[in-house]
Amino acid sequence: MPQFDLSTYFGQIVWLFLTFSFLYAVVTWIFLPRIRRGLMKREETLSGWLEEASELRDSAALMSKDADLRLQAARGKAQDHVREALETLKKRQEEEEGKVLLRMEEAGLKAREELEQLWKTWEKDLDEISDDLASCVMAKMEGESSLREERKG
Repeated sequence: MPQFDLSTYFGQIVWLFLTFSFLYAVVTWIFLPRIRRGLMKREETLSGWLEEASELRDSAALMSKDADLRLQAARGKAQDHVREALETLKKRQEEEEGKVLLRMEEAGLKAREELEQLWKTWEKDLDEISDDLASCVMAKMEGESSLREERKG
């Protein structure tokens, strides 16, 4: 059997060494640099993306803070507008209440004057009616007393 022949061992070891050295050189000088370049390019791309993502995150945080500040300012302005509107409405309400109270006082005074005038008219009418009634009663009493005197006499 040829694999057990000692005379062929030296040639097999030489060819193994040459083949291994050739393959090692090809892999080390050709394939590994290409793989290394690909990995480095991949690392650069990923680090660039990570930096960009970090910048975008920071930018988003700033925009969020800015939006929060604007929102707070807008809320403050809205509260100021609401406060002003409430104050304006309160003033208008007070003015309208004052006007209504004045109208009510005027109407009350007018009604009081009319009642006083009616009361005076009623007093006059009552005086006239009582005078008429008294004169009628007196006339009737005088008429009855003269009739009694005529009947007696």
